[in-house]
Amino acid sequence: MFILMRMNVFKTIFLIILMQGSTLYAQDIMDYTWKNRILILYGHEDNFHEVESAFKLIKENTTNFKERDLLVLLYKDGTFLDTDKNKVVFKGSSTLTTYNDGYILIGKDGGIKFQKPYPLNIKQLFDRIDSMPMRRAEMKSNN
Repeated sequence: MFILMRMNVFKTIFLIILMQGSTLYAQDIMDYTWKNRILILYGHEDNFHEVESAFKLIKENTTNFKERDLLVLLYKDGTFLDTDKNKVVFKGSSTLTTYNDGYILIGKDGGIKFQKPYPLNIKQLFDRIDSMPMRRAEMKSNN
């Protein structure tokens, strides 16, 4: 009986550690400030095909996304997913809208720079990014 009680205590402690671990390792969306631009695609039942088309365009333009330090996330059912559809946990993401029928671009300064409905227009997105002062400075220093 004593051994069984000890095992239950260990199980409880293990579960508490696991639960705290997921919170401790949660990223703050603001951790990307000054490092990455973030493109958030909003997905729901009504726009499945638009989101799939957007992902296809993104994969076709991987080099251009990397060149612009652009991180892509899908927001669906209250959860962020990366391009491989792995769950990404963000603390402090409550400032973002939870429903959108399109996509938003967050600049390196953390501000929303662009918000459009689907379909994803890569040229418009890149033109917007390339017109930003920080991006112009990046392009100048890369040449």
